[in-house]
Amino acid sequence: MRIAKGVSFHMSRTRSFSIYLSNDLFKLGLVGNIVFLFIVLMQFYSNDVSLGIGIGAFSPGFLVCGYLMLKTKLFRVVVHGETINVRTVFRKYSFNVSEISEVWWQVTTNGKMESSQIRILTKGGEEVKIESLMIGSEKIEKYLVEHVEADKIHKHYFSV
Repeated sequence: MRIAKGVSFHMSRTRSFSIYLSNDLFKLGLVGNIVFLFIVLMQFYSNDVSLGIGIGAFSPGFLVCGYLMLKTKLFRVVVHGETINVRTVFRKYSFNVSEISEVWWQVTTNGKMESSQIRILTKGGEEVKIESLMIGSEKIEKYLVEHVEADKIHKHYFSV
């Protein structure tokens, strides 16, 4: 292959990609929190219902939507070569692909769509869950098939 003078050519043999949640889930959590806030404010300005009851009734909704927003922004799985880095809402950890002890792969079809969930278990007790709705999930599926021994992958198919 000829390369023009002054241009360097470097081909990396390490593979790097990320898996993360769609920003649409963040928007869903934001809309949910706005709706719950609106309901609580309406109860505050209403004389019929106690504010404490309203806050108590709708605080689980705030928490669920808030957690969804945090998870959307913080959850990342970054694969760089043989190393897999995981960042969840509460912690960070990394492991080498050789430390994977089992991969549980569940594929569900309903006639029109197919979804999959992958649970990666390591020898150190770490667990990562990858869903097909995550951006980049198809890359990790291919990566696991190429880099993990076939006897460690337990693939199950379900029809609904």
